[in-house]
Amino acid sequence: KFKGLGYWWLAFNYLNYRNCGGRINNIKGIRFPISQNSFIAYDVNDNFNNEHNFLIDPIKKGDPELLTFDPDGKARPSSINKTSLEYYRAYVSIEIYGLNSIDSLVSHRNTKWNECYKAIRRAMEKYDELERAVNIGDVPLYNRYFDEFMDFIDNDIKPAINESSEFSAVAKACVLSYSKYDWIKDYVLEA
Repeated sequence: KFKGLGYWWLAFNYLNYRNCGGRINNIKGIRFPISQNSFIAYDVNDNFNNEHNFLIDPIKKGDPELLTFDPDGKARPSSINKTSLEYYRAYVSIEIYGLNSIDSLVSHRNTKWNECYKAIRRAMEKYDELERAVNIGDVPLYNRYFDEFMDFIDNDIKPAINESSEFSAVAKACVLSYSKYDWIKDYVLEA
């Protein structure tokens, strides 16, 4: 078998273009890491799906969850175990795809995090008012604050973490960073 033309038979397969773009392709180049003992597809009759590829595939179930984001907009592995395969795959993908090398992308992620943070803070303030209304036994005030609280949840936070929303993974990372609060678990993540 000739071993040098790469995956020539995938050149016009539209699924092969989901990880492309001028800037990312220049950063990625020809790097395509697979595990050391992996099967390698060399021609059209070989099933490339049998390769043990390290790069995260954005449409493969479970792969996007290997990444998370910091408040500054930087991508990072979601696993904290630096010896795990999940950590390594995320780390390698961040480097090869250049996910932290495109300043405008990092800036947009940072903006999305800040928008989500502000929505959480507003909801948190309403939740505090809710608790005060409960403590003084004021049912009408409780009902008003609860409605306002749910407006922030339903109109600001939940749409931001919806998978079809732009930068939803960043918004979800922001929400998860506040998951110690019961109301985040009860009204945002579980609902």
